Amino acid sequence: MEEYEKIVARNMQQGHPISVAMCTFNGERFLREQLNSIAAQTITPHEIVICDDGSTDRTVAIVSEFSRAVRFDVKLVHNQVNLGPARNFEQAIGLCSGELIALADQDDVWYPNKLERLAAQLIIDPQLGGVFCDADLIDEHSIRRGERLWQVFGFGQREQQIVERGEGTRLLCVREVVTGASMMLRASLRPVLLPIGDGWMHDAWMAWMLVLYSRLGFVPECLMGYRVHSRQQAGIPPRTVRQRLANLRRNHADLCSEKARRFEVLARCTEGTDMSTETLEDIRHVIDLCRLRANLPEGRLQRIRRVLSRIPWYLRYTNGLRIAARDVILKAKAGGDETQIRRQI
Repeated sequence: MEEYEKIVARNMQQGHPISVAMCTFNGERFLREQLNSIAAQTITPHEIVICDDGSTDRTVAIVSEFSRAVRFDVKLVHNQVNLGPARNFEQAIGLCSGELIALADQDDVWYPNKLERLAAQLIIDPQLGGVFCDADLIDEHSIRRGERLWQVFGFGQREQQIVERGEGTRLLCVREVVTGASMMLRASLRPVLLPIGDGWMHDAWMAWMLVLYSRLGFVPECLMGYRVHSRQQAGIPPRTVRQRLANLRRNHADLCSEKARRFEVLARCTEGTDMSTETLEDIRHVIDLCRLRANLPEGRLQRIRRVLSRIPWYLRYTNGLRIAARDVILKAKAGGDETQIRRQI
């Protein structure tokens, strides 16, 4: 970080208090390490708002012990009904009193300068509504796996340039690249960030709202360890052959239908706004392409004709010809021959 950024970050607490919004659910295994990493930040947060979604382990006890050991406020909310990650984060974000809000998962590890670095980016550029960072992937023992989060999500230099040019909608039509645990937001944008659209995860929805109604920035540094383990509620894309096979069986029907439904919610949200015609058209095209992909015909020739008729959309709204070829080769319905699918990985 440049010296000017350090000065801004070092003196920002008085004028720009930071809240941390965390959601917990049976997180006793890793929670203490995560809370300690937040307490060890170079900039102390104004508060941590923790919304527990009905844990039955020692999660609540760990939070209570932590709250007695730190000097900043720890607000703990016990949900009487399980809300799920998206609605729980919506609640936590709504309860924050700080000007800036950093989102936190219960099982990661923050590096000491995470809050300082993200906050400085927002202070230096008042046009940014939110910012996110890269992360090292770590295992259940907090050992780095040698991969970065942005590598897995495909957020390389080309994609970064797209966001820098203010064309984030174009990228988000293709795939989700923002992880909530790496985000910091301006509380003043809550009226457009919340409520979270039905069917959406909180981070994907807020990334869209930021590119539509503000600007989304990023810090190309690993400011945290993003934990990959078997019990996380949402995580990185599947990496093993078995996981990829299971995902491929769903892609042609379930996943495309789900994406179409999410983008229908997004389209309704943007109705009557001053969104550009191009953006609205992109959202509608994504819906139509997802419907097409979810209902590809059984016959190979019919699939070829259907896919070829939408090649421009495949090039703009998916990872390109590779996805088009896969849609031609693989059966449209869930299931199919495992040996045939395996050859396409």
